[in-house]
Amino acid sequence: MTVVDYTYEENSRRPVTLFATVVGVAMLAVAAAYDAPWFFVTPVLVAFLMCLWAIVSNRKSGMMLVGDELRLYAGRWSQTVLASRIRSAKITHWTDGAPSVTLKLADGTSVPIPGYCIGSAAQFTQALRGRGIAIV
Repeated sequence: MTVVDYTYEENSRRPVTLFATVVGVAMLAVAAAYDAPWFFVTPVLVAFLMCLWAIVSNRKSGMMLVGDELRLYAGRWSQTVLASRIRSAKITHWTDGAPSVTLKLADGTSVPIPGYCIGSAAQFTQALRGRGIAIV
């Protein structure tokens, strides 16, 4: 078996977040110029503030499967699982987005992996198979 390492990291400063922030500024400028009522401005303002917070906080999330260690992290949260304890992985694709992954450990417990920690399901699957972990 060929052991392949897998690393994925994502941060909040993605192009789509920056684009949404610019669109929010433009919409707020138009709303101010035309003296739009508060019930039109409020949803745009809230969305703009959420995008701005994502840019300022720059929350990082991802996973690293290196050697015998699988490390998941998002913001201040992190979890480490030894790859030798993983018996199987259940991967389910519900949409075009990130897959749903649940790891079954040797002691019978399950570890769900958040979707924002996973990048390419194909590469992650290859890395798991390379370590002899069954994909269900």
